[in-house]
Amino acid sequence: MLPRIERALVLTVLEMSVNGVSTRKVRHITEELCGWGMSKSTVSRLCKDLDEIVQAWNSRALSGEYPFLIVDALYVRVRCARQVIKKAVHIAIGVRGDGKREIIGVCVSPRESQETLKDFFNSLIDRVLKGVRFITSDQHQGLVNAADECFPESSWHRCQTHFSRNLLSHVPEQYHDDVLEDIHSIYNCKSHKSAMKKAKEVILKYGSCREESLRRVADKLDEAKDFILAVYVLPEKYHKKLRTSNMVERLKREIRRREKVIGIFPSDSSVMRLIGAYLMEIDEDWTTGRVYMDMKKYYLWVKEQKDKKKTQKIEAVSEKTAEVA
Repeated sequence: MLPRIERALVLTVLEMSVNGVSTRKVRHITEELCGWGMSKSTVSRLCKDLDEIVQAWNSRALSGEYPFLIVDALYVRVRCARQVIKKAVHIAIGVRGDGKREIIGVCVSPRESQETLKDFFNSLIDRVLKGVRFITSDQHQGLVNAADECFPESSWHRCQTHFSRNLLSHVPEQYHDDVLEDIHSIYNCKSHKSAMKKAKEVILKYGSCREESLRRVADKLDEAKDFILAVYVLPEKYHKKLRTSNMVERLKREIRRREKVIGIFPSDSSVMRLIGAYLMEIDEDWTTGRVYMDMKKYYLWVKEQKDKKKTQKIEAVSEKTAEVA
């Protein structure tokens, strides 16, 4: 066991690394604080001590149900075979049956494809991820296909923030405020029925415009309406927290702030070390902190849906019996 002062120094170096300080800067800092420098190789070796901890956390068994899953990715630059390439870092957040958030998985892959996302989802299932009913993400066909295959009983909800940005990218700036106002009037509806009704009104409004870009708004909204309103079948209290993937976006901003110091990651393991260690800290705060959402109304809604299906089955059997008679 290292003496306390040396343990403190090692933990400080590791903490600086987790917070995005480059090994060169760490050496300068230790020279200022201690009068002696720590070599780049020593810092790198100390950082690798985090690998086993991060790996154990990222492969831990999951317990209970995770009705809501939020998935997103960010791209980082990684040195590979004397080249610098972009790699996707997938992050999955689950809202548990007890209403607490949990970062359930992170992985680094060469690209954001259906196969890599399928592998990622299957790795979560192998760790006993179950009970997924709604998946929120940006529109990525590979992700949607992988989710359909791995979670056949779940519904995909398209992030409204990403949809709005995509929509505005096809519209001249002079129309942005009007389009956003109409789109938000849909988002602010209290039920799936009222939201769909409002969406159809907005589609009719823009579908009759002379401006081609505004007619495109109608087309895109008509194509996306079922997906941007998927979670609106739930009670109203869940809409705001589940209609976007902003939860992951906030994490991505903090990761970017740390990533800027490093610039280019030397390897996949260094990506997992830095991002994984940061996400571990956030996950600990979430799982030991307050409840993110009260799940009572959700489970009442689930019971209502089961009772409704049961009633429909009984009625269908009765109708067939009556026809035979």
